Amino acid sequence: MKQTFFKEDGSLNISQSAKSHPSYLCIMEDKFVSNEELSRQYQRIKSLFQKLEDTCSEEQKQTIKQLIVECEVYRAIRQHFNLQVEFDGDFIV
Repeated sequence: MKQTFFKEDGSLNISQSAKSHPSYLCIMEDKFVSNEELSRQYQRIKSLFQKLEDTCSEEQKQTIKQLIVECEVYRAIRQHFNLQVEFDGDFIV
């Protein structure tokens, strides 16, 4: 069975997918994110969430929600960790 979320080595395939996605490439082409681009991306996300809301079972929706929340927890703690590593006391690591 083809793995959708993982690379052959077992690592997640999401970050690389995001950075090579057409919407990301289009937005980042000029290295500036406008309010309009941000708004359009938010609307894309909202539309996809609505599609999931309309088509998934309650159990699937709960699993998807749990996954998204855990991803956000990881993103937040990773950002905090990176700040700790970058500035640890009197010197930058």
